Amino acid sequence: MDREYLTLEHIEKSFGGNRALKDVSFSVKKGTVHVLAGENGAGKSTVLKILCGNYHADSGEIYLEGNKIVAANPRQAQDLGIAMVYQELTLVSELTVEENLFLSIEPKNKLIDRKEVRKRIFALMDEYDIHINPKAIAGRLSVAEQQMAEILKVLLKNPQIIILDEPTSSLQSEEVVKLFNIVRNLVKKEKTIIFISHRMEEVFE
Repeated sequence: MDREYLTLEHIEKSFGGNRALKDVSFSVKKGTVHVLAGENGAGKSTVLKILCGNYHADSGEIYLEGNKIVAANPRQAQDLGIAMVYQELTLVSELTVEENLFLSIEPKNKLIDRKEVRKRIFALMDEYDIHINPKAIAGRLSVAEQQMAEILKVLLKNPQIIILDEPTSSLQSEEVVKLFNIVRNLVKKEKTIIFISHRMEEVFE
């Protein structure tokens, strides 16, 4: 538990002529919460979108358990056990919560066992105290409920590293408490959390 689980070294990224990241390095221990704090536009989301395969770094290296990795796309990152709950909600608003969850784990070249997935959905909802109606139309849910559905979407993939990108930006205080309880529960299960925030009270919590 004391050894470095994930390490990013000398990551750099530019968009056109604008440098977004310059020589960014940090490491994360397994089964902990690692906060990336900074003002808006500091590059917090950019570096983790590189980790998740959304962007490609111009230079730098990433190591997982001592092994160099490259996630060329989000599917490869998922195969490496890395998943991200994005600040921008990604649910298809016309579909139900359940249908969105099915979409998130749809395998290539074969059908999913929907009955088994439903069991997993309800088990996760019980385990993490998430209360949303799987049959509800996603676009009709509150922002907080949609955020919980996004978290469920990630948990269904059973990742080892979970990135939360400003997850409290649209939540009320009681919903933030619930989110932090979910994070603590994940850490108890040896999941590694990277929590992006610019709110100091959340960092100390």
